[in-house]
Amino acid sequence: MGAGASSTPTAPQANGAWKAGQWMATLKNSKGLSICDILGDAVCDAANQADQLSVLRSLGEEEDSTTIAERVKGELCEIVDVIFQGTKQLNSTKFATTQEYNEKYMQAPGGFTLSYGGLDNFYGGLESQVGSPSPNFIAAMHQEHCEATDSDKDFTTGNYGVTTTSRTEFAFVFGLDGGATAAKSTLFEEFRRMV
Repeated sequence: MGAGASSTPTAPQANGAWKAGQWMATLKNSKGLSICDILGDAVCDAANQADQLSVLRSLGEEEDSTTIAERVKGELCEIVDVIFQGTKQLNSTKFATTQEYNEKYMQAPGGFTLSYGGLDNFYGGLESQVGSPSPNFIAAMHQEHCEATDSDKDFTTGNYGVTTTSRTEFAFVFGLDGGATAAKSTLFEEFRRMV
């Protein structure tokens, strides 16, 4: 009866509250069966797996729940083990709720909340916040990446740890030969010829 929780130990949250029953519904044993599947198979008895609906209807015709109790009793140890393995996984998980996950992005838990603008912001769009874009977007991209004061300032990417410059990135993105070398002052003229 080796069982383990193979799914993520997070649970849907009803009205913002974490619910153990919903979490348990996500747990599975080593064969990939949920607690409900384990109970369903036990109640319907292995010999009668083909027509489980008929088995359940016949159990409903009995005088009491003795047969169901006897069939479920044998599976309780496995269910307990699945829940126990799930609690172990839950303890090793950083985020069990969406609130815990969202706090990852806060500098300090409860440190700030975002606010919405008014209708003037909505109808004004991004342009009202940052101004009109340049109609010559290619020239604007070149200026931003190759002619700005920080165009040759090294920065390290957070995802791969690569140290580069805006000028070098522009050259590589547009496929210009030589990367950093081609990104020098003649880059824009070379780029214009390509477009």
